[in-house]
Amino acid sequence: MRINSSEIKNFLSTPESVKTIEDCISEIYPEYIQLSQNIYLSDNPGGKNHKRIPERTQLYERLYSIAEEARLEVYKFLGAETQERPSLEIRRKNLIETFTNWGYLGIYDPADKHITIFIGSYLLLNETRLLRTAIHEFSHFLQHMHWGDSVMTSESLNEFTEGHAVGVENILSLILAEKNGNQYLRYEALRDELRLLRPAYLYFSEKINHPTKYSLFYEPQDQFYLDKCYEDISTTYPLTPYQEGRAYFKVLEKTEGFSVYKRVLKDLEVNDIMVSLNLPQNNG
Repeated sequence: MRINSSEIKNFLSTPESVKTIEDCISEIYPEYIQLSQNIYLSDNPGGKNHKRIPERTQLYERLYSIAEEARLEVYKFLGAETQERPSLEIRRKNLIETFTNWGYLGIYDPADKHITIFIGSYLLLNETRLLRTAIHEFSHFLQHMHWGDSVMTSESLNEFTEGHAVGVENILSLILAEKNGNQYLRYEALRDELRLLRPAYLYFSEKINHPTKYSLFYEPQDQFYLDKCYEDISTTYPLTPYQEGRAYFKVLEKTEGFSVYKRVLKDLEVNDIMVSLNLPQNNG
């Protein structure tokens, strides 16, 4: 199993992987464009699911109930056998966090087994994004329960852990959107898929001289989107763990389906992790 950064990069630097990513984008793209136009044309996109969450103490019960819904869905999807749960806090960012964690909606801290989800301030967190953020962070918690501290604290495995969590986040979002008839949740998931897959596709296709389909980068609301992708991959060394990790698991999905997330969570051996981290193996 490829789990460290260099192994994943090599896996994605093949014509087969690049073509798979291209096909995935081609499947998603038409529906995303249609949903995008519907969302922008709507006076109240997403209905109640798009309303910003009022920051009043008496409404926190609603916020925590959404997070609990996310936890139950993640545990079910990944076949979790434990009912252990992390501590959870939903709050505004303090002044320091506004600058140090400005781009994050949520954080899982392995040291304390604690999830923090941020509302208000710079980020317009609505109910849909709260659900998606909670799915992502509870996925990290189950990773920690199965794989231990070494994986969660290793930068060389960020692509693997983030790719797994983002995959669960987007797949469950699509499943719940279908179940509840929530068009805005589906739009958010498809938009995130493209936001992560297109820079990865652009980088790896040009790296191996694969003919790039630039038509897949057209954005009705942003005529400079392709330029921004080029800027993206030139300043993020060259891709973020989220972009590279999502591309990796998207390719795995094509051969194993959604079950890959459950299988990886349960079957990844501790010794596989030790080898990837160049640490002494546990021989019992």
